[in-house]
Amino acid sequence: MPRNCVTAKKLKLKYTKIIPKSIDERQYSGRISLRVPKTLHANLAMEAEKEGVSLNQYVLYRLSI
Repeated sequence: MPRNCVTAKKLKLKYTKIIPKSIDERQYSGRISLRVPKTLHANLAMEAEKEGVSLNQYVLYRLSI
């Protein structure tokens, strides 16, 4: 392959912008993974236990209000 073809391909790769899908077109799994401080984790777990629900349900509730 001629050198100028290789250079053209490299430039195309470098300057070609991929347009992301709009939010409406994206598919979401419903899963979020995040790290929180140990103290926050413990507090949330204790509150969930007081409410008689799972930690997941409690965090979902807190996120939705």
